[in-house]
Amino acid sequence: MQGRADRGLPDIATGDQGPDCPFSSCGFAFFGPQDDIGIDAAGTLYLVWQQGQDPAKRGSPPIINLSRCAANCTSAANWSFVGRVDDKNASGCAASACYALFPTIVGGSAGQIHVTWFDDRNGQPIDHTNGWNVWYRTSTNGGSSWTAPGQRMSAFMPAESQSGTAGFLFPYGDYMRITLNPGCGNKPIMAWGEGHDWVGGPSAPGHINFRSLC
Repeated sequence: MQGRADRGLPDIATGDQGPDCPFSSCGFAFFGPQDDIGIDAAGTLYLVWQQGQDPAKRGSPPIINLSRCAANCTSAANWSFVGRVDDKNASGCAASACYALFPTIVGGSAGQIHVTWFDDRNGQPIDHTNGWNVWYRTSTNGGSSWTAPGQRMSAFMPAESQSGTAGFLFPYGDYMRITLNPGCGNKPIMAWGEGHDWVGGPSAPGHINFRSLC
């Protein structure tokens, strides 16, 4: 997201250091700032990126932002900040302490974007080891407004020990992708990892799950 000064690359977006992982062995880097880029049929580029909700405070609970650059984007000056993507505060998320993480984006027809992210607004308590879900939003005007509040995409999987009615225990890596299915009117399909923790293994297996809106 941030260009290196010694190469003369300008900044498009800058994110602060992410919060520490709740498991001491995975440190601060697991929740480090992440971003994803997409393009719509008109050639507009979109960047979703993590930022602390208090940019002045390192490790502040993350949110997801959106920037875009019109077709024939040739410099950082052509990029503009659009606004916030996630709505983690819509329910739960006491004191705005939950985390919105690992955004992904795909573009469709002109102005249409589809975005997913993880957040733990359903945590009881919000200690970042429970209540995680995948959330989804879409826009038809490049993110200037959203067609609906965030929709929960992940679901309770009774056969999987990491899964509960409020969500899963922990993101199993930042392994989430979204794409459009041309065989179903370009509706989105997404896949992600769910786990007990960041390690996995026989006693705490992780799973890769998916959801199609076809």
